[in-house]
Amino acid sequence: MLLAHGGMRASPFHAGWVASGLAKAGFIVVVPQQLGFSAANVTSAPSELWLRPSDLSISLTHLIDTAPFKQAIDTDHVYGVGFFLGGTSMLSLAGARFEPALYKQSCAQEEVNIDCQWLQKNKVDLSKVSESMLSRTNHDDRVKAIVAINPELTKTLDAQSLGDIKVPVKLMDIRGRHAALPELEVAESIAAIPNMTLMKTPHTTIFSAFSRCTAKGVQILALEGEGHLCQTSAQQSREEAHRLIMNAITRFIDHQ
Repeated sequence: MLLAHGGMRASPFHAGWVASGLAKAGFIVVVPQQLGFSAANVTSAPSELWLRPSDLSISLTHLIDTAPFKQAIDTDHVYGVGFFLGGTSMLSLAGARFEPALYKQSCAQEEVNIDCQWLQKNKVDLSKVSESMLSRTNHDDRVKAIVAINPELTKTLDAQSLGDIKVPVKLMDIRGRHAALPELEVAESIAAIPNMTLMKTPHTTIFSAFSRCTAKGVQILALEGEGHLCQTSAQQSREEAHRLIMNAITRFIDHQ
């Protein structure tokens, strides 16, 4: 199982609960960390769109060629799970490509690119992003099915490339009943994926994708003005949300 959680600014530990759950379900889980990426290195942010799926493919190749994993990996059953920008990377591995013009204009429109404020604050000019790199394919036909949880930038993907995706795709919208952050809503063009299912979970929030908050963690985040990261709905705890998401992932993969 290839796993990507969040973008370059996300904590590398957010993937822990997902990786642990998948490992307990019998998967070898691959979670590559991008060297050289950091919140301080803002100018490199757009390159994550093509470098991250490439890292995932390279990691899979390395694992297949490395003992003792090469004896244990079933190469007919390689899958991918991604959250947010990680979900976008999984769509890329399935065959989705970016439409350069749409991406370059993503901060000139509302509800397309969730990172616009951060990018503009740091003077990142999307119009200068390489068109050839944006439009290149990152398709890896070894990946047989993917789960993408609120993938970002879906409104900037090339519709034809979505229609050409051959593998089963499960999209999950965990924004909850109030559906905040329209940038994380999947684009209408996603319907072009031939074998796609969409699941919405009414009692979760995007923060349900994050690790469980300890009592001390809640206090620390509150002092830093980030208390919302521990937000849960009245109907569902963080642990319950994790079980729901994990069960949805494993049920989908079990039917492939």
